[in-house]
Amino acid sequence: MTTLATPPAPARASAASRPASRGPASAADSSGCRWTETTSGVWTATVGTAHLGEVTLTGSGYVATDVAGDPVGAFCTLDQAQEAVLAVRGPGASRPAREGRRRRDAVLARVGGCVLALSLVSTAAMLLMLDLGHL
Repeated sequence: MTTLATPPAPARASAASRPASRGPASAADSSGCRWTETTSGVWTATVGTAHLGEVTLTGSGYVATDVAGDPVGAFCTLDQAQEAVLAVRGPGASRPAREGRRRRDAVLARVGGCVLALSLVSTAAMLLMLDLGHL
């Protein structure tokens, strides 16, 4: 009778024997922004609990995305990509502030349209009065 031995389970790599990542696992700058490598090749920027954006390592460099996941650009270095994420959002900015700016811009566009329409109506009225001889 032959007894089959079970091969030993592979040992897990210790932290010291793991290959180093291209950036720090987690680092905070003076503004409070913390960059964390959430998965291999993906760095996430946060301030407190607010998400600012991400940087992803690709075959040709680094791709930066903003808080909404929209691309900011492609970069040669991790530092360049991280700076681009912070330049778009700014450390400490919140999503409600961004939405507030969108609402403000929409209101300003409506007010501008109303002013333009009022100007056209008043000009037409003045021309009509001139034509009728009332002025």
